[in-house]
Amino acid sequence: DPWLRARLAQLQNQVLREVRDAWLQAAFFQQREQLLTEQLAHYARFDTILQLRYRTGNISLFAQSLSQQRYDNLRWQLMQLSTEKMAALRALATLLQLDNTPELAVWPGRSSDLPSLPNKQHPGLRLLQAQAGFTQQQQRVAAAAFGPSVGVGYFNQSLEQVAGFQGFQLSVGIPLAFFDRRASYKASRYETQSAQVALQAGSMRLSYEQAQAQAELRLQQERLDFYDEVALPRATAILSQANRLFEQGEIEYFEYLQGLDAVLNIRMERLQHELSFQLAANKWAEMNNAYGY
Repeated sequence: DPWLRARLAQLQNQVLREVRDAWLQAAFFQQREQLLTEQLAHYARFDTILQLRYRTGNISLFAQSLSQQRYDNLRWQLMQLSTEKMAALRALATLLQLDNTPELAVWPGRSSDLPSLPNKQHPGLRLLQAQAGFTQQQQRVAAAAFGPSVGVGYFNQSLEQVAGFQGFQLSVGIPLAFFDRRASYKASRYETQSAQVALQAGSMRLSYEQAQAQAELRLQQERLDFYDEVALPRATAILSQANRLFEQGEIEYFEYLQGLDAVLNIRMERLQHELSFQLAANKWAEMNNAYGY
């Protein structure tokens, strides 16, 4: 049945995208955990230097308290992220029908290569085409009910002690209930027209959604280009200079904390844009039937 095959392909397409999106969300939380863990390591190193300076009287108790408050805040964010990641993993396990939460592979990272598109129509469009074909077939059946029915039969009869006889019988049936059949034909014709309109509207909607998915993917790619080419190298330079200048005593603790926060914000924003890019790529793949269903 073309309709059932198209419907199954449509569901497979949707489910695969949902699974990929759920996996990305869980992996995103894991990457945020990694960034915060690295930030905690910087704060621990910073706190060691700060304790030494406090003991020698070079900084006040307020500076030490501020450092501890920032450190505790990061630890709280890590605990919150762990909870969010477990919730995302449970959602992924539900989609995959697993009893236990799955193991996460490495973050996919950025890839500019999109999957090649198969020479196959989108399952949603094939579903509408199958529906239109079915209604056309129903209309032909309803139209055939107006014509006369012709039947041909063969008979061979014999009686005891009488020679048998044989022949052919031709019968012609003429429909009498024209009004009932006319209503049925009109209904089937309207269904056919409705299915054709739905097919045209579905084709236009699919083209529009494909164009939107392409535009969103291009936008996310441009944003990610900025972070990879400008913002991320700048953050790396800021962190390197801040570490060196603070160890040499050329900047105060507050300036160093500002540098650490700026670097973390840039990395977090870049990770968020990468997630948006990956989700946009999944949307693009679904709209263009890149999964091949």
